[in-house]
Amino acid sequence: MKNIIATIAVTLMIATALISCVQQTNVTPEVSEQPAEQAVTPTPESISTPASEPASEPAPEPLRLPQIDCSTARIPITSAIYELFTGKYGYAGPEPICSKTHGAWLNLADGKADIIFLVAPTKEELDYFTEKGVDFEMKIYGYDGLVFIGNESNKVNNLTSKQIRDIYSGKIKDWKKVGGVNSDIIVYIRDEQSGSQRLFESLVWDGYKMPDFSSMGFMEGEVNPTVTQRKAKIKVDDDMSTITKNVLLNQYSIGFNIMSYIDTEFSNSTLKLFSIDGYAPTTENFASGNYPFLTTSYVVIRADEPKDSPARQLYNWVGSEESYKLISENSTLSVSFSESVYIKVNNADPAKNTDLANMIEKLDKQNIGRQDLIRFTLAEIDYLRNGVYARSGKIFKTKEYAEYFSAQSWYIGVSKSEKEIVKKFNEYQNKNLETILNYEKELKRALPKQ
Repeated sequence: MKNIIATIAVTLMIATALISCVQQTNVTPEVSEQPAEQAVTPTPESISTPASEPASEPAPEPLRLPQIDCSTARIPITSAIYELFTGKYGYAGPEPICSKTHGAWLNLADGKADIIFLVAPTKEELDYFTEKGVDFEMKIYGYDGLVFIGNESNKVNNLTSKQIRDIYSGKIKDWKKVGGVNSDIIVYIRDEQSGSQRLFESLVWDGYKMPDFSSMGFMEGEVNPTVTQRKAKIKVDDDMSTITKNVLLNQYSIGFNIMSYIDTEFSNSTLKLFSIDGYAPTTENFASGNYPFLTTSYVVIRADEPKDSPARQLYNWVGSEESYKLISENSTLSVSFSESVYIKVNNADPAKNTDLANMIEKLDKQNIGRQDLIRFTLAEIDYLRNGVYARSGKIFKTKEYAEYFSAQSWYIGVSKSEKEIVKKFNEYQNKNLETILNYEKELKRALPKQ
């Protein structure tokens, strides 16, 4: 009996153990608050590769400035242009050079300069362009003054235009004759190729016979306060600073220079600027035109400069508000901009120009504009002007015009009287004549007198 009970007890114990084991196996594990990391199957989009450096692209080339050349008086302006474009706008390019007026004109013709700032060309310089076959474009950016300078101790303040000519021709040799002390006048001029010398000759002697200065005893001018005084002695200086310094050192001397240069380089000196014909050399008198010896400042490029070339772009910039401000701040010019004038240098016979002949036939049929005239030379513009009269039958006295218009199939001469011919003008002829005369005036101002 005891054995049976023991067997049953063991059996119950084993069964209990088995049930406990099964229950432990089926218990759901407690969920963690932190989710377990799960393995993610990578996709092409999710694959991260080490960041590679972007492919290096070459830095863009900086915009370039053209080679600028100029007369001595325009150094402040060209230097300011270079500083503006290289400093503010990051342009690259050569620094401006100053070959003086004559040298700058030749450099443009030779392609050694791309754009120049100076006065109009001489006949010699224009002939050089003709020889090279180089046309050019030029436009005004301001007016300056040719000023006559003396020592501050000189009591004379005003000279007339006639007195200036008499002093430089040797007719007046003593300051006493013009209201000063009894002392010989020492006269300074520049070398013949300088810009200020050519202005002296063209402005002061316009309409008057200019003396032969070489016969009056030229003398190279050096800065020398003890120079021996001689009556009617003409001394030649080769640059703008030397002539000014000589005048400063000699109280009985007289010379000339460009106002903007004097104002920039000698503004704090004891230099006297003579009034001429009662008008002082001031910006106001330049702008009003009252000062008698006004100069015209031009910017010039070769006519074949491409539209997007550095020279063409800078040329087009001159005339902007920014250029007005820069020029005004770096000179005493009366700043004023003109349209561009195209200078053709060919010597072809106008009578053989079919384009000219076609244009003349339109003069009483339609209005022509300034842009229609820029392709013609000054000689061809003369034919156009006379063509307005020829279309109404003017009979010409000048042989070349008489022969030219007589050869045109449409021409019928009716009168030699200009008044009678003008009465026959229609509205197109009146308007076109005005346009031609205005452009002819621009060309003649830009070109040397023939």
